[in-house]
Amino acid sequence: MNKEVKDQFSFEKKCQPKIDEIYRIFTYIENINRSNNCKKYDVILTTIEGQDIKIEEKFRRHNARVYDDFLFEIIQSVFPDTRKESKEKLDLGWYYYCEADQVNVCYLNKDENIDKIYSVKWNDFKNWFEENYKSLSKKINVSISTNGYGLTINCAIKWKYIPIELYEVISEYNREQEKN
Repeated sequence: MNKEVKDQFSFEKKCQPKIDEIYRIFTYIENINRSNNCKKYDVILTTIEGQDIKIEEKFRRHNARVYDDFLFEIIQSVFPDTRKESKEKLDLGWYYYCEADQVNVCYLNKDENIDKIYSVKWNDFKNWFEENYKSLSKKINVSISTNGYGLTINCAIKWKYIPIELYEVISEYNREQEKN
């Protein structure tokens, strides 16, 4: 594991208590379980009614384009680690592996506190995207990263192009309203 990957894992670990606090405020959570953290999702929230909600978490630093787009990884590495036993030619991104009910995209402010969360209904978004990607082609930004796992390919689509029924926005303003 290279330095960029280690730094990202460390950053995410630091953000988890912050999002856990928000989960407790906004959802009637009885339990937050990170012990089964895997490639398919990051956390399971159990509501007081006993419902399990699988969540994939994405934390974007203040230097990211603020609240502008939903970034999802299509290919994690074009050139996979040859030490792996897998015979695959490339490593697919979390877009394909994610089995969460929701993807929570958390934007951090300059103080590294969570400023805004977009909670995406993952299966609904995926179905919508796969049905509409051709008509969206000019609205999708493809970005390439050479940090972390190698040559990674991401897609980004501005929130304004995603139907509002596919996500919910949770912000500091909403949190203050919830307290009153």
